[in-house]
Amino acid sequence: MYKFDVNRAWRVGTLLLRFRHFRHPWRSECSRFGLLLSALLGVVAPASAHEFWIEPDNFRPPVGKLLDVQLLVGQEFHGSTMIYLPPSFERFVTVNARGTQNIPGVPGDDPAARLTPTEPGLMQIAYQSTRYSLDIDAITFEQYLEKEGLDAVRALRAQRSERDKPVHEVYSRCAKSLLAVGGRDDGLDAKKPIGLRLEIVPQTSIYGLKRGQALEVQLLYENRPLVGAQLMAFSKKKPKDRLLQRTDAEGRARFVLPHADVWLLSAVHMIPAPPDAKADWESFLASLSFETKN
Repeated sequence: MYKFDVNRAWRVGTLLLRFRHFRHPWRSECSRFGLLLSALLGVVAPASAHEFWIEPDNFRPPVGKLLDVQLLVGQEFHGSTMIYLPPSFERFVTVNARGTQNIPGVPGDDPAARLTPTEPGLMQIAYQSTRYSLDIDAITFEQYLEKEGLDAVRALRAQRSERDKPVHEVYSRCAKSLLAVGGRDDGLDAKKPIGLRLEIVPQTSIYGLKRGQALEVQLLYENRPLVGAQLMAFSKKKPKDRLLQRTDAEGRARFVLPHADVWLLSAVHMIPAPPDAKADWESFLASLSFETKN
């Protein structure tokens, strides 16, 4: 499996990108090198640092106040920040009752977004990455399939006598974060999908969730319910205490979250790669971050 020092690459890449603020003959070369190092995060295998999530510094931000939003890649709510890098994403937007807006920025910005919410109510922040590729050895890939509950892929590899075969994979990330601006959960209908390739859509009012009440979500792949997929939930305080559910015939799963905290839901869907990908498999990694207080 390809090994790469994620933390070092991001630190060096981000530092070099900062040279764009200075008038120095090295500036352009450092900026290009920084962009290259930043893009190298895309070759890090999901099996080694597969969780990707959006984390604002406040899930209930006041209207009119600056809000920092981080893009993070890592595990168990510990990760490296990703800079604002347009070549790495297809969509990076906010969605509220007034519509969808692209998030502006300058390549190298960290945090990746600085927003000022202008009206109360629900707001989503969404990110759809470009496609990345990587090579994985057979043992690591099988372990990853087992952890993510990708039983159909394991069965197909066994049927094809490919269990011992290394894999060339392409993957992309589909992340959302749900915020209650001004502490209000009205305005936007968060039950409606926004069209990410793989998307976790809450069917219960998250910011109206009561202790002991089940949180229902629907998992969609290309806007259609994904049946039998594994969904995982874990919190920032207790990231090792993971809740697992399988989606039903309508792509729905239900979780009873045991305590108030910042939570992350995640899912992975994998398919045989299409010809244009020039790979064995293509996977999509979805996440939804939010906070509960009841």
